[in-house]
Amino acid sequence: MKIYYVDKQKLYPAFGRAFWNTNIIWIRNDLSDRVKRFVLEHEKRHLKDGKMRFWWWGEIRANLYGGYKEPLGFIVTIMLSLSPYRLMFYCKRFIGGK
Repeated sequence: MKIYYVDKQKLYPAFGRAFWNTNIIWIRNDLSDRVKRFVLEHEKRHLKDGKMRFWWWGEIRANLYGGYKEPLGFIVTIMLSLSPYRLMFYCKRFIGGK
């Protein structure tokens, strides 16, 4: 597994991304260390799961896993996710189905 900390512009509005076919994780470098640790655990779960039939189930699993490993980072990430741009990001994902 390779982990890259990348500029916000490369992932915005996401905080991280896992490429299960190449075993690579990208994490935004503008996040606090606590949030980075949560996002890393979240994305590691995605790598373990691979491509899932129901993407939303993979998100639930990754959030539970990351929250277990880094509970304070999970709480801070939830607070950051209440911003308008993140809420729109989630709405678009649910409407688009991915």
